[in-house]
Amino acid sequence: MQIGTVREPALRVQIVAQRSTFDENPADFRDKYDNTQQALTNKIIDARKRLKQVRAYPDSWRHVSTVCTVTWFIAVCTLNSASSCLDRE
Repeated sequence: MQIGTVREPALRVQIVAQRSTFDENPADFRDKYDNTQQALTNKIIDARKRLKQVRAYPDSWRHVSTVCTVTWFIAVCTLNSASSCLDRE
């Protein structure tokens, strides 16, 4: 797991606002997101069940690794700025 600082100002403002709302009334805050959280929990439980049926082989692992690496690189470049990623060797 990697934890980092959110750099986008609008998202930082949203996080601070949500934290303030939570601090004012934690029960109401949890109630507001309860349905969304339950739906996400159900999706995770379902995915874990289906994962047991997945059969993967080394060629598949390499492909997944490549896709994940490229996706990660694109995300980092998007968050930081494309020029900082392109300047690296």
